[in-house]
Amino acid sequence: MDLCLFVTHNCPLGCSYCYSTPKMDVNMTLETAKKSVDFALSHSHDEFQLSFFGGEPLLMWDLMQKATAYAREKCSEKSIPPVFTVTTNGVLLDEEKCKWLKDQEFHIAVSIDGNDRMHDCCRTYPDGSSSHDDSVRGAKIVQAYYEKFELVSVVTPENVNYLYEGVEYLIKEGFTDITLNPDFYSEWNEAQLDNWTEQFKLIGNLYIDCFRNNSPVRISFIDSKIITHLKNGYEQCDKCRFGLDEMAVAPSGNIYPCERLVGNDTGEHIIGDIYNGFDVQRMVEIKNGNGFASNEECLECELAPRCMNWCHCVNIALTGDMNTTDGIVCFHEKMTIEIADYVGGVLFSEKNPAFMARFYGLR
Repeated sequence: MDLCLFVTHNCPLGCSYCYSTPKMDVNMTLETAKKSVDFALSHSHDEFQLSFFGGEPLLMWDLMQKATAYAREKCSEKSIPPVFTVTTNGVLLDEEKCKWLKDQEFHIAVSIDGNDRMHDCCRTYPDGSSSHDDSVRGAKIVQAYYEKFELVSVVTPENVNYLYEGVEYLIKEGFTDITLNPDFYSEWNEAQLDNWTEQFKLIGNLYIDCFRNNSPVRISFIDSKIITHLKNGYEQCDKCRFGLDEMAVAPSGNIYPCERLVGNDTGEHIIGDIYNGFDVQRMVEIKNGNGFASNEECLECELAPRCMNWCHCVNIALTGDMNTTDGIVCFHEKMTIEIADYVGGVLFSEKNPAFMARFYGLR
């Protein structure tokens, strides 16, 4: 079971694309966190992951530490090895926190939207002032403790003009594991979509150059689509287990199938609560519909096995139905597959050593 604790609705930043707005000073209690761990472990067999999310989870530092200790104790009783993760904007990170996270073997994702021009389009403090330097400072502290960690950038209509230079900046700063998350929820016009394509093509060539220079990087849309080429598509284990083997708990104790659907905990997508258990009817609906998109064009598309049209939380946000996707997803998936296939084809034809080692296990 993958348990995500949505520990606070509050955050120091005021990102325009945040799906947890407006910010509220509503926080999870330790009692709720412990009850959530107990509930999730009662549905766990041999795997358990505890993730901290928000809002900004580091605002709840004391709760994070105590909930982690509690989860370790309860996992030990069941002989289940725990995995811990946290997603943070980085502005509250310091040496003490990073040392503790490293000691506890946390996987860390830090959110920075590229260079300052890209980042400050959408990811500022509530008064509009820049948060870029503070986020980079936090990520640099993580960099000192972790050989590898994930850096997450959100691609939006507002910042897409600076996408290539933003990624180039991150790589020059030594951040070599970059996830580019599309903002599927905004309106994109034709010019912005064309620019997005051109920016991704430039990033594809940058990726090739990094491998040629023996400084390989991981960029999410390229690596993931190369892997789907090698595997002939996504396997079931690659897909999210929306509400089945993963769940998110709001400060109220309400259970959601994905942390991105918690929002301000209005209850629209609740599948139960930690006090009374799962809503059986909702769970049956989710189980019966989990794992595919029902769009007619998706069923007939030759790229369907490599397409993330199965992401239920994105589908719900776009169409209101977990199994019906939208055109922006189709655009993104076709674009990323085409660029990744080009990149993979170039590096494979050159038998680039770093590329062959990563994707074919050849050294």
